Amino acid sequence: MKRDELKKILMPIVKECIRESITEEGILSGIISEVVKGVSPATPLVEVSAPENPDRFEEERELRAKKSAKALRERKHKLMDAMGKDSYNGINVFEGTDPLSRAGDPSATTQMPSVLGDNPRDAGVDISSLLPGMSQKWKQI
Repeated sequence: MKRDELKKILMPIVKECIRESITEEGILSGIISEVVKGVSPATPLVEVSAPENPDRFEEERELRAKKSAKALRERKHKLMDAMGKDSYNGINVFEGTDPLSRAGDPSATTQMPSVLGDNPRDAGVDISSLLPGMSQKWKQI
């Protein structure tokens, strides 16, 4: 028996079996409900208009930055007052310091510091004079 002949005989039987199992056992209603769940949005769509004045957001960001800088200065001043102005011979120990870019987990185990560091403004190490006569090659790299 050839494949085409077998297909002609089996296809109607398979179609009838699938049709009966879908309609009699309630599989069709499950399929429909799953499709409806997938098609309908879970949350309603909300239209948001474009900002009217983009410069306003820039101004608000600058205002927040100024407020945070002022709060940082006040905190440093309070810490100096708490230590006592006469401590360290009146030298401001917080002068020229920046807040941490990220804080570590105090409960975490001690780890080796990152080779690259955490400060994005760090210029790094000058390696141009590492090997004599190699400065031109370093510049090429």
